[in-house]
Amino acid sequence: MAIFLNCNINNIFHHLKIHPLQKKIRIAYWIVTGLFAAFMLFSAIPDIMVVPDAVTMVTGLGYPKYLIRFLGVAKLLGVIAMLVPGFHRLKEWAYAGLFSTWWALHIPPLPRMDCRWR
Repeated sequence: MAIFLNCNINNIFHHLKIHPLQKKIRIAYWIVTGLFAAFMLFSAIPDIMVVPDAVTMVTGLGYPKYLIRFLGVAKLLGVIAMLVPGFHRLKEWAYAGLFSTWWALHIPPLPRMDCRWR
């Protein structure tokens, strides 16, 4: 017992030290994740509430109206899964689902945009 009390706390947890580069990568990861989560959360709220602007946007892309609330709830669950620590496999699927949702709602309008110089 006396030997345990005399040992240095740094020696016990020496394997938990993080390299400075890893710390920078983690900080960058959480900044990007936080921004993406905020973007998706703020886009999920109007979808869940079925705001008329969200209805106009989604139906204008050719998607059915009943899909709006489903997408909002899916985005909200994806944001929660992204921000909860652990559950790495669930986090991967949340990122994939949120990115594919973003892709499906932002890429189809591009061919219809008028990109000519005026």
